Amino acid sequence: MSQQAMWALSRIGPKQEGVVTALPEMLQDKSEGVRLDAAINLGRMGPQAASAAPQLLVALHDEDQFVRLGAVCALGRICPDDDAVIAALASALQDESPMVRRRTLNILADLGPRALAALTAVSDALKDSEPEVCHAAVEALDKIKW
Repeated sequence: MSQQAMWALSRIGPKQEGVVTALPEMLQDKSEGVRLDAAINLGRMGPQAASAAPQLLVALHDEDQFVRLGAVCALGRICPDDDAVIAALASALQDESPMVRRRTLNILADLGPRALAALTAVSDALKDSEPEVCHAAVEALDKIKW
C-alpha cells in the first residue's frame, strides 16, 4: 500500500471500520517508511488501536531502528497498562540502537508507577555505554518510583 493510502487511512481515524485492521497489516510492508508510518499512525489512535498490539510487539524486532522506535512509541500510547507491553518495553532496553533504548526509557518514565514491572531493566540501563541512555534511565527511575 502506498504512503498516500496510509496518510488517507490515518486521516479517516480509528472510528471508521477497517482502519485499525488495515494499518497493522502495513507493519509488514517491504518499505521501512510505510512500516514506520503505520506504527506512528497506530500510536496516534491510542487505545482504540489496541487490537494492533500483537503486530506492534513483532515490530519491536524490525530490522529498521526507526520502525522499532515507532513501535515503542505506539505501544506506550496504545496499551500503557498491559503487562505484556511493559515487559516488551523492558526488553527493548536491550535494543542495539541507543535511540530506541533512550526513547523506551522516556516512554517508561511517562508511564510512571504503571511501569514498575520494568524497574529492574530500567536500573540496568544506568550502566549503558551511552550517556544519554544513562541520563534517561535516571529520569525514568525517578518517575517510576513515585
